[in-house]
Amino acid sequence: MNNQQTTYTPQFFLAALGNGGLTVSLYMYLMFLVKHAGFPMANFEHLYPVITGSNYPVAIATALVSVGIIYFAFRHFSLLLWNLKQFSAFKASENFESFKTGKNALSLMTIPLTLAMSVNVAFILGGAFIPNLWSIVEYLFPFALIAFGLIGFYAFKTYIDITSPLLIKGGLANDETNHFSRMISSFAFAMVAVGFSASAAMSHMTLTHTIGFIGAVFFSVISVGVLLVEFAKGIRGVFSKGLAFELSHSIWIMIPILTILGITIVRLTAAVSHNLLQTAMPAYFLFIVLSVFFSIQIIFGIVGYRVMKDNGYFRTFVKENHSNPGSYALICPGVAAFVMGMFFIGWGLIETGIMVKYSYVHLGSIALLAIIQYKTIRTMFTLDKKYFAKDNPVVMPASQ
Repeated sequence: MNNQQTTYTPQFFLAALGNGGLTVSLYMYLMFLVKHAGFPMANFEHLYPVITGSNYPVAIATALVSVGIIYFAFRHFSLLLWNLKQFSAFKASENFESFKTGKNALSLMTIPLTLAMSVNVAFILGGAFIPNLWSIVEYLFPFALIAFGLIGFYAFKTYIDITSPLLIKGGLANDETNHFSRMISSFAFAMVAVGFSASAAMSHMTLTHTIGFIGAVFFSVISVGVLLVEFAKGIRGVFSKGLAFELSHSIWIMIPILTILGITIVRLTAAVSHNLLQTAMPAYFLFIVLSVFFSIQIIFGIVGYRVMKDNGYFRTFVKENHSNPGSYALICPGVAAFVMGMFFIGWGLIETGIMVKYSYVHLGSIALLAIIQYKTIRTMFTLDKKYFAKDNPVVMPASQ
C-alpha cells in the first residue's frame, strides 16, 4: 500500500452509493426468483418460508443473499454517515467556496444522488426484513414522497447554483470538457425520479400514486434534458481532445442512468395499467423498451471497457496505488448492468413467454449476469482496501 493521502472530496459519496447499489443488486435475486404473487416486491412474508423451508439449497442461497443485503446496506449507511461528517468539515474549510465555482463543482450532485439511494435501500430493508410491514405500506409512501421531494429540491437547487453562471455569462463556446462526469447530474435526477415512481406503481391511494407519477415524470424530464446537454458537451470535447484519462470511468455513466430511467418507465407503465386502466402491464411494450435500453448499455459497456483497458485506466487507478476517488464510479455501471439484465430477463423475456422461468436457460442467463456482479464487488473491495484500510487509511479528513 502506498503512503500517499487523498484529501476529502465529495466523490467519496460514490463509495456509499456503490454499496447501496450492491444492496439493490442482491435484492434482485429475491425480487425475480422468490414467488410473491399479488405483491409488487418480495417481502418478509415471502422470504421467511423459503429460508425455513425444506428445500435446503434454495433456503441456503436465499439466506446468503439476505445476509449480503444486510452487509452492503450496513456499509452503505456507515459510509454515508462518514461522508456527511467529512463534508460538513469540508464546507467549513476555506477551500469550499473556490470548490463550488471550480471545474469539479458538479461532484456535489453525488450527495443528493446518494441520499436518494439511501431511501431506496431503507425501503428494501424494511420490506424484506420487517414482518407485516407491507400491511401499513400505504402509510409509509407519503413519507417516501416527502423524502424524495426534499432530495429532489436539494438536487435541483445544487444544479442551478452551479450552472446559473453559465446561463448568465455564457462561456460554452470556449468549453472543451473532454469527459462525461458532468452527467452525474442526470444520474441524480433519475434516482429521484425512480424513487417517486415506486409510490406511483405500488400505491392504491389516488393522491399518493398521482403525486408519485407526476414527481417521477418531472424529474425524468429534467434527467433526460440534462443528459442530452451534458452528453453533447462531453462528446464534442472527447472527439476534440480525447477522453480525459483520470475521468475515463465517466464513459460508463450512461449505463446506470439508462437502468434507472428504464426502471422508472416500468413502474410508470405499471401505474397507468393498474391504477388508471385496471389492466395487466403490457409485457411486449416493456420488452421493446428494455431491449433498446439494454442494447445501448451493452454498446457503452464494450466501448468503455476497450477504452479503459487500452489507456491503462484499470491498471493505474484500480490495481495500482495511484489515487483517484472518482474510480468508485466504476461500481455503479456494474450494478446497473446487472439490475437492468434482471429486469430485461424478468419483464422482457419471462413475462412475454420467450423464456421459461426457472429453466436452465433462465438460470444460466442470471449466472452470466452474476459474473458482472462478482467483478463489481471485487472492484469495490479493491478500492476500499486502497482508501479505507484500517492499517493504512489513505483518506485525509477534510478538517485537517
